[in-house]
Amino acid sequence: MICRWTISFLYFFGLLCCTTARAEILPLVERAARPEVMFGAPAAFDSLLRRISAGGAGSASELLELADTPWAWRFEVVRQGLERIGEPARMAVLHRLDEKGRTESETARLLVLFEKLGQVGDESCLAAYLRGESRAVTVPALRCLAAFGEPEKSLELVQPLLGDEDPHVRLAAVWTVGELIRRQPPAGKKAERLIESVRPLLDDPVLQIRLTAAGCLQVHGSTPAPSLLRRQ
Repeated sequence: MICRWTISFLYFFGLLCCTTARAEILPLVERAARPEVMFGAPAAFDSLLRRISAGGAGSASELLELADTPWAWRFEVVRQGLERIGEPARMAVLHRLDEKGRTESETARLLVLFEKLGQVGDESCLAAYLRGESRAVTVPALRCLAAFGEPEKSLELVQPLLGDEDPHVRLAAVWTVGELIRRQPPAGKKAERLIESVRPLLDDPVLQIRLTAAGCLQVHGSTPAPSLLRRQ
């Protein structure tokens, strides 16, 4: 696990080495976010993304500033630009997540971006967002675990949320369990405990949760209860 000092050092070193300014990136992002470019001119869109991501860590920092936008297409350009930057973008997001004083919406945006950037081992920094947070933060944190979390450790983090009072969190949790066991099925006692924690959701009041729980058990090789669709 990379220590906080290393994250901060690499992050700021990247900024010092960068020559791409925000004033240069903003118009590129705006052009790439136009529907006629994003959906109608793939070659032009790809060219713009290459220019947007050319500045490495500095471009990542500027893109993160532009992530605070109500426009979905602009946010998608930011997300794809960060994904192209790769490791420097991952370090930049980790640095932001380590900062204090963020709003809930800022944290949620960072976690959405982190879903495509994180790697095995980063699940430890997500634990704080799975305890006592609103669903706006918990759900994207769960999606991060599903995307890159080490399965065994991640399942331990997710299981307590299968009984959360918020149906959105329960749904995200059981979907995450399914994704994790698809990547690495548990065995022995751990598998038994996992199945026992998922089975109650077959009787959840919410149909989509019952269906997702059934799919989760099928991935594991267990047979869902026949009463799955009894409640509407």
